[in-house]
Amino acid sequence: MSQLGVGLQTLQHVQRLPLAVKILAVPVVCLLLWRFIRFTVLPILRPNAPKELPHWFPSHNWSYLGILQRSNKVVEKGINYTNRNREPFALPILGRTFYVITAPKDVTAVYKASTVLAFTSFLNEALHAFGVDDSSLKLAWHTPAPGDACWRDDNPVNPKQKPFIHWIKDIYRQQLLPGEKMNVMVHRFRQYVDTKLQWESISSFDLHPAEKNGSVRLSLKDFARKIMLEAITDSLFGTCLMKVEPNLIKYVDEFNDDAWQLVHRYPKRFASRVYSNRAKLLATLDKYRQLPQEERTAGGEAWAVKTLIDEQDILGMSNESNNAFLMLIHWAADSNASWLCFWLLSYLLWDKHTLARIRAEIAPAWKEGQLDVAYLLSSCPLLDSCFFETLRLGGGTVSVRTVMEPTTIGGKELQTGNDVLILHRSLHFNKNVWGDSPGRFDPERFVKNKKLSTNAAYVPFGGGNTYCPGRVIIRQEIYIFLALLFDRVDIELDPGQKFPKLDDTQPSIGVAGPRPDMDLFVTVRAREASVAVAGK
Repeated sequence: MSQLGVGLQTLQHVQRLPLAVKILAVPVVCLLLWRFIRFTVLPILRPNAPKELPHWFPSHNWSYLGILQRSNKVVEKGINYTNRNREPFALPILGRTFYVITAPKDVTAVYKASTVLAFTSFLNEALHAFGVDDSSLKLAWHTPAPGDACWRDDNPVNPKQKPFIHWIKDIYRQQLLPGEKMNVMVHRFRQYVDTKLQWESISSFDLHPAEKNGSVRLSLKDFARKIMLEAITDSLFGTCLMKVEPNLIKYVDEFNDDAWQLVHRYPKRFASRVYSNRAKLLATLDKYRQLPQEERTAGGEAWAVKTLIDEQDILGMSNESNNAFLMLIHWAADSNASWLCFWLLSYLLWDKHTLARIRAEIAPAWKEGQLDVAYLLSSCPLLDSCFFETLRLGGGTVSVRTVMEPTTIGGKELQTGNDVLILHRSLHFNKNVWGDSPGRFDPERFVKNKKLSTNAAYVPFGGGNTYCPGRVIIRQEIYIFLALLFDRVDIELDPGQKFPKLDDTQPSIGVAGPRPDMDLFVTVRAREASVAVAGK
């Protein structure tokens, strides 16, 4: 029976009920009528509007507030509600309407419509969350003009006088995309990892240091995370930042796990750790900025960091806002790489056959004791496939756009002021693209079908004008880590373990880690046949 029929039948019975029951029945009838009008009548009257996923709260809907935690279930519910044609559907959440995009072709259309579907609103919210104040944010969007305090007739770092927000995107690309600046950063990363994968350093991770048997038992999560976080930090800030704050990596590690609370504006009383670590990191970066430029340069500061600080000195933002931009760069560089490295190692160690093939595939990259990174990037198809597959399974990134003017996506009219939501994980589990077992790690998936890495349903790095510039360097960093590790040691899983489950109990804004109580423990032994020349 329809909701209207239920409502009318209820009205017929109301006349025979006691007064108290009649009073209670009225809101029930009103609610049923409201649902009938909203979710049955209105879709008929407005066939071009995205269907709204039904809920029971007429004013502020809380039902779908946890979409980022259980995105697959909510998206599947929306797909079923729209007869599985993958048309856009609407989700009302706390007074805001989100249009959820699930069809790969519609995702492509969203990324192309960068003018009418803008990233600005979400970016501003993220910058506020990291500590950029209103006046500094206004400065960051301002186009310098003659007479402004931030105008320089011959600006050495921003010669085109671009707004800081647009200028910094150019700086990211110059630092992180192929070229000499990226090569310098990768070389420094490689040197740091090389040092940390010497046997003496590996031994410092030993969970049972008293047992001297020529092997080391360690937590794969702690091992991969710590080395990757340290190496990326060193490649950006050189030696100085970790000297300024010896506990930096601990703060960074905790902050990365909790950063979603900032982005989604959790109140401080419910997210005390992330706000505490944000304050510690901002204070550390402030001390770093006060160091003489000569000292920072001698320590190995990356070109992008130096250039950013130079432009900030001209622009005149607040100290905390300056440091917040630096923290955002650091977070963007290391938050995904460390967990991605952990998951890729986990999948390889779990599959001994694939691990043996990967070892054999990367062995020719060692030439006269030196690692040929170009060979790793061009001649290791199985390694590429495993890397892409790990990104597919681990990525929890969300793309958000604001509708600036009425536009049509997937045959549905999107209204100004509402938001467009692309949940990458739902695309990466689309059975129409990935088969009947999209949750299974298939090491050869991208070897068997090379076009999958450019499929519209594969968006681990986003798309459009927010296509992540770090997509190139992160692959090089992880391949270098694996090549050095597999050359130096034999590593195997301890028996009797379960494969870690992805932590889907909280929202993710990148590659998610395992559930807090899950890890893999491994035994490591030095390889006598190592071909690497230390420091090369």
